[in-house]
Amino acid sequence: MKRFLTISSAAILAAGMAQAGSLGAGLSEPMVMPPAPVAPAVHDWTGAYAGLGLGLGRGRHVPAAPNTLPGSSGVVAGGLLGYNWQRGTMVFGAEASGLLGRMRGSAACATPGFECTSRVNNLMALRGRIGVTSGDSLFFVTLGPALGSVQHSATGGGATVTDSGRLRGAVLGAGVEHAFRDGWSLRGELEHYRFRGRDYGLNVVHADVRTSVTVARLSAVFRF
Repeated sequence: MKRFLTISSAAILAAGMAQAGSLGAGLSEPMVMPPAPVAPAVHDWTGAYAGLGLGLGRGRHVPAAPNTLPGSSGVVAGGLLGYNWQRGTMVFGAEASGLLGRMRGSAACATPGFECTSRVNNLMALRGRIGVTSGDSLFFVTLGPALGSVQHSATGGGATVTDSGRLRGAVLGAGVEHAFRDGWSLRGELEHYRFRGRDYGLNVVHADVRTSVTVARLSAVFRF
């Protein structure tokens, strides 16, 4: 009996030491935490910028009846200069822009024997801009006052009569700009200019001619 108790006590003691060892080993194992996710870098649009671009423009010139004037279309080129302020995902800005072009069109005048020609020579605007960011892209709208230089002429009977004017109006635009490295971005936008009516003295007086111009432009922009 005494031998049995001795063997039993030794077995129980050995089992207890083994269990304690396993518990100690479990407590000593370091806890491995998964790495924290790294937030993607968010582009900061705050700052000054300048850009150059090319595009296509189309103008309409609508006088009071019964006269008519042809539309004008062609390539435009120009630049822009502005400044952005960013607050969260919202971007606010102001910019000046200008376009030079050869938007031109010809058609028969309402008066028989005469051909009319219309040209839009340049467009300028001072615009406010507001947009929202998505990753490295900015979706925006613009609005502001605009100036335009327009020329009309009528040719017939061996002579040409020309009249031109500086027009005042407004521009509304919308577009998207995507940022790349080293301060560069690519910007595409659609602009619609609408000007006040004006009289033009051609072969006859073309009264209250209402001019509107739509421009699609792609610009390379550098922020500094």
